[in-house]
Amino acid sequence: MSSPAEGFCSSLSREVDEQLFATVSQTQYWLLLEYPSAWGTKAFEESQIPEAVKTNLSAFLDNTHNSKLLLIKGTTPAAPQGIHLYLVNSLEQDPLIFQFLLDSYQDLLELDLPGIFSGEATYRKHLRPEPLYLVCTNGKRDPCCAKFGLVTFGLLANKAGAAAWQTSHLGGHRFAANMVCFPHGIYYGRVDEKALGKIVQSYSRRQLFLDNYRGRACYPKSAQAAEYYLRKNTNNQYLSSYRLIDIQPLEDGQEAVLFSNNDGDGYHRLHLQPRQSNFILKKSCGDDQLVPVGQYDLTGYSTFDTLDLGS
Repeated sequence: MSSPAEGFCSSLSREVDEQLFATVSQTQYWLLLEYPSAWGTKAFEESQIPEAVKTNLSAFLDNTHNSKLLLIKGTTPAAPQGIHLYLVNSLEQDPLIFQFLLDSYQDLLELDLPGIFSGEATYRKHLRPEPLYLVCTNGKRDPCCAKFGLVTFGLLANKAGAAAWQTSHLGGHRFAANMVCFPHGIYYGRVDEKALGKIVQSYSRRQLFLDNYRGRACYPKSAQAAEYYLRKNTNNQYLSSYRLIDIQPLEDGQEAVLFSNNDGDGYHRLHLQPRQSNFILKKSCGDDQLVPVGQYDLTGYSTFDTLDLGS
């Protein structure tokens, strides 16, 4: 088993050519809350947001499966002045962003978060049609996020303007610079200047850019891996092209992932073999131990016209 040299965790991940895809924690419901002050290692918990608001938001997260809160900040205060809040429902089909401008953090206590995420008609006026782009810059959590993330965010802000935000911990420091595109919740890693332009251009066309693709947050990791291999095989990067139908465990430890074409005409079954890597690395710069990481191999791919989950 190979062991990389000492250094930044993201540099070590590049050195051993760790797979980028299938490295995203599954998340559907996102709370993106502006907090322009400095972030600690645990940005939300260590913030000066009022305790009553923290308690309320924490209770929502605890009771809502596949939810995540991120603190965000831009380059300069935006006009009109206020605290920006974005609530994102990263559905596989027709994801949504709701945007609010709060006078104070206490205003959060008046919002019906479950009602907003469920798409109640009274909140439709808050829908945002434009995308959002977030880059992790939380250097207190991991040095790589500052070293690589801040440069990438500066480049992104020049391209996307007010749609670009810095964010607290996204996960996967060793893939810095990390970026996520909303409303779809699409993660990219190792984002540099060259990749950034292609990512933004692809997303404007509602397409993926596979070279830096980490995964789509609405899927579990096995489906993220299957989607990556599906798109490599079909060379179809349009987001709306496929729907996830089913994930089946197989007797030999493999998983069978089934996608349909979005028009309902045809299906794709991919067999995946999860395994531990033959290299070891640090998952974070602060880690003392080197460990193997999960990888996915494609062991079978087939297409068919009619649905047969038992095959």
